[in-house]
Amino acid sequence: MHARDLALPFPAVGLDSDALEAAQLMAERKLPGIVVCHGDGSPHTILPGSQVLRFVIPRYVQDDEALARVIDEQTADEMFAGLAGKKVRDLLPKEEYELPVAKGEDTVMEV
Repeated sequence: MHARDLALPFPAVGLDSDALEAAQLMAERKLPGIVVCHGDGSPHTILPGSQVLRFVIPRYVQDDEALARVIDEQTADEMFAGLAGKKVRDLLPKEEYELPVAKGEDTVMEV
């Protein structure tokens, strides 16, 4: 068995894609994250849903989870509206790491 036998199609966005559209794609498809690609289509990194939440949820709510219970749907929608005009690259963590990539012919043990 090879990596290509295990691979499944997964949506990807570009670094300069609209951040709100990327977040909506993750929500609609119930994805834990999304692949972010360079302009040439090669993978750059993964944008986890948790990183999107860190960007839109105010710090004081992140620090005190009890406050999350008082945020109604309208307020949550307003927080996500803060993604308007932002690019996916704006949501990515500042520190970069090497993205592990497998070749199609790699065996299960190599993956």
